[in-house]
This record gives sequence, structure tokens and C-alpha cells, in this order.
Amino acid sequence: MGPSPTAELALGVWDGAKERILRETGREPWALIHHDQGGAFLSHEWVGKLLLEDGQRVSYSLMGPRGNPVVESFFSRFKGENRDLFLEARTLEELKGVIAERIRYYHEGRLHSGLGYRTPEEALREALGASHGKETGGVQN
Repeated sequence: MGPSPTAELALGVWDGAKERILRETGREPWALIHHDQGGAFLSHEWVGKLLLEDGQRVSYSLMGPRGNPVVESFFSRFKGENRDLFLEARTLEELKGVIAERIRYYHEGRLHSGLGYRTPEEALREALGASHGKETGGVQN
């Protein structure tokens, strides 16, 4: 999170996601990265890093928010549930802390009916544990 959407900020988030995926799965990510057509995601830095350096695939939403309803639904719910906490933050650093804590709760503490009333962390661990027994060794790379 930052004061404005830049390629540098987006790439920092991507680097953090790659580190987490590597730590959790033991493999570099191989993904289809879907996003809107904001300037950060159209930049040479972003596209070059994902496509040329990291070997990922990119997808752009041609329909704006309607092009990615799952993520739009998450953000709508996340902002609605936490609105008052976000508005109470006095600085960008304080807001980052509130968001980090709420994301951590979402993944590690909040039960999700779509996951059989488990946390996403529990569901991920179960999926990774189940995938290690398969011939493919789990996540595709």
C-alpha cells in the first residue's frame, strides 16, 4: 500500500507474494496474473518483470470491475467490514498496520463457510498436504 499506484509498489507486492509462495510450497510461482488496466499494470517495468523475467502470464480485465468478480467481492466485503477501523487510522503507516492485522485475521482467524468453516490457512495447509502425495508433487511450476 502506498500514497499512489505505481509500478514500483506493484512489483514490491509481487516480490512479497513470490516469497510467500516459495516459502509455503517450496517452488517458484507459475500463475496467471489478472488485473485491471491501471498505469502501474501497463508499465514496461511491470509487464517486463512478470513476462520476461519471471515467466508468468498476464490477463487484463476488459470489463473493469465486472471482469474479476471474486476479487471485487472480496474487496467490497473487506472494506465494508473494516471501514470504521480504516477511517480511524491517522497515518499511512497506521493504516498499513490495520490492514495487515485484518488480512492476517481473514486468513488465520476468520472461518469461511465456502471452506467448510475453516480458515483459508487451514484449507491451504490441507490442500498442500494432500498434493504432496500426488505424482506431480503439488503446485505446478
